[in-house]
Amino acid sequence: MAERTYKNEFPIEEIDDNSWITGQVLISRHASKPDGPWWDDGKDAFFTISEAPNPKPSTRPLSESCPIVELSCGPTTARAGIFEVGHAYLTIDLNIGTPEHVTLGKLAEMDLSFKVPKVYYHGVHCDRYYLVCSSFPSGRNLLYAWTETDDHDTRSLWVSQIADACLELSKFRGSAITAIDGGILNDHLLLKEVGSAGDIDYEPEKMRENCLEIGLDCSELTLAFNSIQPIAFTVNNDGLVGISSWRHAGFVPKDWIGTKVRSNDLLESADVCNKLWTEEDLAHWSYYIGVAMKENGFREFWYDFAKWNSKKAQRHMKRIGKA
Repeated sequence: MAERTYKNEFPIEEIDDNSWITGQVLISRHASKPDGPWWDDGKDAFFTISEAPNPKPSTRPLSESCPIVELSCGPTTARAGIFEVGHAYLTIDLNIGTPEHVTLGKLAEMDLSFKVPKVYYHGVHCDRYYLVCSSFPSGRNLLYAWTETDDHDTRSLWVSQIADACLELSKFRGSAITAIDGGILNDHLLLKEVGSAGDIDYEPEKMRENCLEIGLDCSELTLAFNSIQPIAFTVNNDGLVGISSWRHAGFVPKDWIGTKVRSNDLLESADVCNKLWTEEDLAHWSYYIGVAMKENGFREFWYDFAKWNSKKAQRHMKRIGKA
């Protein structure tokens, strides 16, 4: 069988040794600190980001010295952009719900035991939301760290502290299924229909109806970063350093936190994990994080979600005339 191909919607295009375009933004590398917002790579290089020029300048094939690491590298993330650029991450996603920089601003006001990113840039171009936020140089992204050790105690420490962070956030309560500021919560797994959706499909009451239909207890809505996936975490020998992915954060039924992990513990990490991890790595991650969440009191209803999700797919097939 021929391998399925996909088109990456946001390829990296190189202009010269120090300039790259992806989507509607230009990333520039500097030898000294530039004016305006910038970030570094810890190796005496500095980066800035701005709206790409129009018309677009001519480009050339990527050189080996390109400092941008593409993490959106497969069918799951083909319509998004996830890049590591020095000590920062650039993400490009649909412009739905409360923007992530608003969430990060709220989190910065909270006294948390782990670090949250600093925002360097945010903007909306052609209905896509662009965000650059800091990484955590004092640690290593779990995407890489997980495969660099097979020590049981180290892996257990990491997932235990991730589950602890979930428990810490769950102490904050909400009155509706919303983002942290009361706006639209961007969580497509809780949508009733398959495919494109508008803001009306994310309305709190609709989300609540869907959760009840799944069988989740909606009497207790708690804060969750709602994105338990390897690429979201930075760790070191002491444990969890920080959490970098907050686009799906908001108030959800507490039972959804454990259920979402059990139903999909890779999310936007799926493509790069499938590229860099072995089947054993994937299985161990799923097992370790599942045990840690359960030990912290997070229940999971993955079977109920799977049944509901199957009905959702059937409704979609019927609607498009393929049932």
